[in-house]
Order: sequence, then structure tokens, then C-alpha cells
Amino acid sequence: MKRYQRPATQPKYRAFSGPRRTRHRAAPPGPPRVPALPTLPPPEIICLPNIPPQYDVTTLTKPPSTVVS
Repeated sequence: MKRYQRPATQPKYRAFSGPRRTRHRAAPPGPPRVPALPTLPPPEIICLPNIPPQYDVTTLTKPPSTVVS
């Protein structure tokens, strides 16, 4: 004789039973995994866009018309 089985429905609200503690697995032996750095293009390719010479490259703002030397 089969025992009555409740329909398997997920309860809408389960009482909160404290913070669920999970034990962290130990790190695998060997050197720590360092994520691979993105490969940068060679320095010849890295260059500023063509900025007109009258602009100050360090601040990218137009310098005053009278440059005090």
C-alpha cells in the first residue's frame, strides 16, 4: 500500500534559518593563479591622435594667446 505523497510544490516562503555558512575549499597547491594581462600593442602603435600644435597636449586645453616665457 502506497503512502500518500504530497505534491512536490516549492514552498512560497521558507523560514530564514540563519546565515548559510559554506566552508571554502583550500587553494590548490602550486603558484597562485594570476589572470593573464591583456596583450598591449607595441609602443610604436600607441600614439596620441593628431592634435594641432597650438593646443597644450598635457591639459588638452587651448593655452593663453600670450605665452609668457
